[in-house]
Amino acid sequence: MAWARQSATSKLWGGAYRTEPRAKPVYLPCEHRTRSEATRAAAVAEGIARKRPGYDHLRGRTPWGEWCDQWWPTRRMEASTAESQRYALVRVRKRWDAVPIGSIDRHAIQAWVRELERELTPSSLRQPYYILSASLRAAVPGLIDASPCVGIELPTPPPAQERFLSDVETAGILYHLDEQWRVLVELLLGTGLRIGEAAGLHWHRVDLDAGTVHVVETWSRAGSHVKAYPKSGRLRVVPLTSGLVDLLVAWRDRHPDTGTCGRPHVADFYPSGKRRPGGGSCRSSLVITGDQGAPVDSGYFGRVQWRQACRLAGIEHATPHSTRHTYASRLLTAGVPIARVSKLLGHSSIQVTERVYAHLIDDAHDEVRAALEGWQGGETTDRTSWRRPRAI
Repeated sequence: MAWARQSATSKLWGGAYRTEPRAKPVYLPCEHRTRSEATRAAAVAEGIARKRPGYDHLRGRTPWGEWCDQWWPTRRMEASTAESQRYALVRVRKRWDAVPIGSIDRHAIQAWVRELERELTPSSLRQPYYILSASLRAAVPGLIDASPCVGIELPTPPPAQERFLSDVETAGILYHLDEQWRVLVELLLGTGLRIGEAAGLHWHRVDLDAGTVHVVETWSRAGSHVKAYPKSGRLRVVPLTSGLVDLLVAWRDRHPDTGTCGRPHVADFYPSGKRRPGGGSCRSSLVITGDQGAPVDSGYFGRVQWRQACRLAGIEHATPHSTRHTYASRLLTAGVPIARVSKLLGHSSIQVTERVYAHLIDDAHDEVRAALEGWQGGETTDRTSWRRPRAI
């Protein structure tokens, strides 16, 4: 397995590799400008090393679980992603831990997928499969010559059934919320922010004069710190309505900016995870906080405040994320182009927006009906006998 590391002094990249899972790593000089160049150089050096006389070609006997113990800690992922994949990893380990990695073939994987179909939904099934697939790709060419995850048939997920809130439902939820929770929901409905983006919103990112919000920081509940980028890494600017501006002005008068949120930011840490002395990357306090000034806990808000408001209002099957769907549906039904909505939502691509909200796009049905009705019964139509409706 080949990987790359960066020099702390020169900022250049150097490759490294192992010829065996438990072998001592071989480090190459840090002389490359990018991570990909260093990784490629390490892969080439690894390939040359594996061809030397005496190399063990029975490397595929390594159990998958042993390989996973080495591969999993090297993955680059957010703390929230690692937390969400924890149970999926347990499911993968249950099936493949003791299986030699070289004996895992396409037919065995397809049979496993069929077994998972009896227990999981098509969407939930994908996560354990993707973990196995990624681990086998990473084992090439160290332990296996090619990944067997080729031509695997996964079940097709059903069309998304997103929950939108009506105006009556929105009013009912807001009526049964108090103080910061009402402001939080108003902010979610008026901007389409994700709950983590709203929880990490600082006052210096809100321009009340221009009526805009700059979506930059995000509160990571799993990592207990403020990230310097939202999901998909796309920074964006979202406009505010005059009513929402007035609400935030009144809220700021009651909860003025204290100059810092008092929470660790990603910039306050070294790449190794050690806290930088002093920190000081924060410029203002959070717009909305939970109890005792802590960032909003999305889990607590959803389980307690939101659920109680929905119960009192007689609303079922709605979650805080429904506010984001409601925001998008209001824009699309009002005729805002889907490309613009995709940008406001911070989606990674317009295809993501289309997959979820395509049914809300105006397909010019009125024009289609007018064209057909004009052809069938217009004054210029030559209504011959074959066009007349048949008797019933």
